[in-house]
Amino acid sequence: MTNIRDIQEEDVEELVDIAKKDGHGLWRPTSIIEVDGKIKGSLSIGGVPLITAFISKDVESPYVFKEVMNQGRKTISDIGFQDFLVALNDDSPAFRFMPAFGLQPYQSVMWYGQAQ
Repeated sequence: MTNIRDIQEEDVEELVDIAKKDGHGLWRPTSIIEVDGKIKGSLSIGGVPLITAFISKDVESPYVFKEVMNQGRKTISDIGFQDFLVALNDDSPAFRFMPAFGLQPYQSVMWYGQAQ
């Protein structure tokens, strides 16, 4: 049976060990996934800031994208986070500049869904 519950302080050490053994890290878990009463994973719902932006495709200056990233970093830092994700399509003119802004690819696919 699968159970999903709020994470508790006493869950953290075991969860970190399980993730490391699977070669994964954790992004601020908010919930524990239990299968048959044993911790098997976690959910991170709203646990990591996500930067999204719309900038017209006719803008090609890296300085515009750099300013967007600088403001995003500042805002994220101001609210107390240390890391973030950026959702960016590979056809965006900004895509090629991301490594120069100190960002690394994290996932090749991001999925979109709507809450019920």
